[in-house]
Amino acid sequence: MKFKNSSKIIFTILAIVGALAAFACSGSKTENGGAQNQTKAPNVANPANTTVSTGPVDDKPPTMTDVPVGNAQSPSEAYRMLFAAVKSQDSAKIKSMLSKNTMGLAQRASGMQKKSIEEVIKNGFTQTTFSDTMPQLRDERVKGNFGAVEVWNATLKQWDDVQFLLEDGSWKLAIGDAFAGKWESPGKSQGVIERENANASNPNTMIQKLPAANTNVSNLPRKNGRISKPSNQ
Repeated sequence: MKFKNSSKIIFTILAIVGALAAFACSGSKTENGGAQNQTKAPNVANPANTTVSTGPVDDKPPTMTDVPVGNAQSPSEAYRMLFAAVKSQDSAKIKSMLSKNTMGLAQRASGMQKKSIEEVIKNGFTQTTFSDTMPQLRDERVKGNFGAVEVWNATLKQWDDVQFLLEDGSWKLAIGDAFAGKWESPGKSQGVIERENANASNPNTMIQKLPAANTNVSNLPRKNGRISKPSNQ
């Protein structure tokens, strides 16, 4: 009988000790949790330290303001800089990627369309910049100071041949030079060659060459193949 009572007492003591130990551990976790909450509190108070955004999602493409613009050493690099400048919505950067004749074209278009120069050049004189991401480039060609590169036009689902000019040691968009007849082709583009081959193999189905899209200057009046000046100039 004494043995049984002793066993019950020992069991009771062990149960009490276990309960106390569990209670102590629980208290320790609660204290640690409080400490952690106190550590995280500044993040809630300081928006600069939080990565959670409660505002609306911005579907616009990145501004690309950190992309260096200027001193392009190839037509392809010039196009990438032009695309970055357009996406940054920085008119000064866009202007830096335009040749002198292209800026002259922008000024004439501004007067004819009754728009600011910034509005005229905001898309970089090419529909290919409408893409949210950098479009695919191919077939870069250079001959002397004249160059071109084909850029995928996602809007029209075609390759546009974009003209560039080496001016003051840097490649720049030469749409104005091409319109003024001062730009020389560095050779047939891959797109033109493909269309010619397709026409040769299918003479009954002629594929017409589509002009490079340029919504800013497509409606300007021409005279002898060149854009005429406004009547008030």
